Amino acid sequence: SMDAAGMYQRSERARGLMRRTLLGADVVTACSRQTLDEAADFLGRRWPQRAEVIYNGVSTAEIRSATSYEHPRPYLLAIG
Repeated sequence: SMDAAGMYQRSERARGLMRRTLLGADVVTACSRQTLDEAADFLGRRWPQRAEVIYNGVSTAEIRSATSYEHPRPYLLAIG
């Protein structure tokens, strides 16, 4: 979610800042179509000429050649 913490629902100032930022941007980018759609819903309009999804990149070659790390306990790593 674009606003998982609910900041834009709680703060009129944050809503205004986000609205001004989106309206003033030459191009709006997001890491997923869902996030871009949430931003458009927040603004109340679509921007087909000014928006683009740029997916997060992953280099599989780096992953294949990486040395594994043996952690003493099981763990889950989540980023983003």
